[in-house]
Amino acid sequence: MSSGEAELYALTKGAANSLGLASLAADFGLDLNIRIHTDASAAIGMVHRQGVGKLRHVRVQYLWVQSKVQDGEMKVQKVDGKANPADLMTKNLPTRDIQRHLEALCIDTACDRASLAPRLAQIRHGLNHDGADDDDGDDKSGIQEPSMDS
Repeated sequence: MSSGEAELYALTKGAANSLGLASLAADFGLDLNIRIHTDASAAIGMVHRQGVGKLRHVRVQYLWVQSKVQDGEMKVQKVDGKANPADLMTKNLPTRDIQRHLEALCIDTACDRASLAPRLAQIRHGLNHDGADDDDGDDKSGIQEPSMDS
C-alpha cells in the first residue's frame, strides 16, 4: 500500500466520524460545516478527482468521500505540516513545538500528573491533607470523587 493510499484511508475515517458528529449535531438543531484538514497532498488529490485515476490498489469503498466533496457536503483542506497538531502523536518534536500544538488544542499543562498523583491517592482512600479520614465530601482541591449514588 502506498503512503497516499494510507492517507486516503485515514482521511476517509475522519470524514466518516465528522459526518456522524454532524448528524448528531443536526439532531440538536445545529448545522455544522465539515472541513477535513490533512497535510497529505496525495490524499487531497484523490478526493478532489473522480474515480481511481492512476491508483492501482485503492479500495473503491473509500472513494465515497469524492462525491461528498464534489457535492459540497464537506471540504478537504491542506494544513501546513508545521501547524498540524497531529504531529504530536506521529513525530519527535522539540518542546516548543509540543507546547505550541498543545495550546492550539486548548490543552493546559499547568498541572502535571506527577504533582497531582499524591492528592488523587488521598481522595481515593478518603483521607484529607492531614491523613485523617475525610468523609464530608468537601474537597478543597477542586477534584471531586465520583459519587456512587444513583
